[in-house]
Amino acid sequence: MKILPYEKYSLKCNCRREKIVEILQKNTDVNRPFIKFKDSKKFWGKVELDSFKIERQISYRNNFLPVIIGRMIENEEKTIIEIKMRMHILVEIFVIIWLSFALSIGGITGKLFLKNLINNGGFKGELLTPFFMFLLGLTLTNVAFWLEVRKVKEEFIKLLEEFMDH
Repeated sequence: MKILPYEKYSLKCNCRREKIVEILQKNTDVNRPFIKFKDSKKFWGKVELDSFKIERQISYRNNFLPVIIGRMIENEEKTIIEIKMRMHILVEIFVIIWLSFALSIGGITGKLFLKNLINNGGFKGELLTPFFMFLLGLTLTNVAFWLEVRKVKEEFIKLLEEFMDH
């Protein structure tokens, strides 16, 4: 399992870049809708002639939803789509602050925990709280992000399936 919430891969398609842009534009809303309806498009964001920055439209809230940044490179009759997925920058900053706080407090309480264990022979579970905060932050971030990455990959493959090299 990858620890960092970042994914990079590429897809090869047997068509011109313009066709891929057309498919993505048909399936991408320019503005994020307030409410997702059944007939809504699969993504929202910006699709340009050789790149895109989109997110999957969902009917629930997930702050760890990947931002999909893509670049299309055309050579001969094929197009290579380079895709990078990462969390929104504000979510990344929040996670870094959360994990840093948990680690720094964990270092202090870790010393107290060991000192208390050695000197008193007693176990104070509340001193382990920062470690559980760290594990919670890491687990929640990774589970929520990687579940969505899998769904996005499936959506992309469905959209471009007829043009992909297998």
